[in-house]
Amino acid sequence: MSGRICYGRHNETICFKSKLIEENKHAESEGKETDSQDTVVSTISYNKQNRIFLQTCTVKIEHNSKEIFSRLLCDCESMRTFITQKLSNCLGLTAIGKEKLSVFSFGNKTPVEKDYDVVKLTLKNKDSPNLKIDIDALVTDQISVANIPPPEIDNIPQTVHLENLVFADSPDRQEPITIL
Repeated sequence: MSGRICYGRHNETICFKSKLIEENKHAESEGKETDSQDTVVSTISYNKQNRIFLQTCTVKIEHNSKEIFSRLLCDCESMRTFITQKLSNCLGLTAIGKEKLSVFSFGNKTPVEKDYDVVKLTLKNKDSPNLKIDIDALVTDQISVANIPPPEIDNIPQTVHLENLVFADSPDRQEPITIL
């Protein structure tokens, strides 16, 4: 795209030469003399950090009358549920079986076969403990190397309609994701 007046590589609406020519034409039509002048333009660029909000929540995990709050990353396309080895050990979960998976990592063209322990646990809603589900999960070393913070209401555009919304993930919980 280029300006029709100066043939620069920008849109005509931001062409300063076009604006000066328009002002001169307007002044001439009113019979005023115009002086040519140099214009200095200063711009300040504000780089707003782009954010991606992932579906996360805080859940209460129950096993053998032991309860722990943990952060969970929801993956609608995942065919399995995973739990970190650290959380599994903390809860005292014992393997109820093994499962062999062929796992593709980013950039790999061939899968890596790995045996995973399978554990059973109960997930509860943090606000309504009567809402619960029993799940089987595969034990893995880690869910993500990336820090996945809970969403902050201040960073969500157009939050007026979210004023009374209760987030599934607690904004004050900064722990890593331990369940996928």
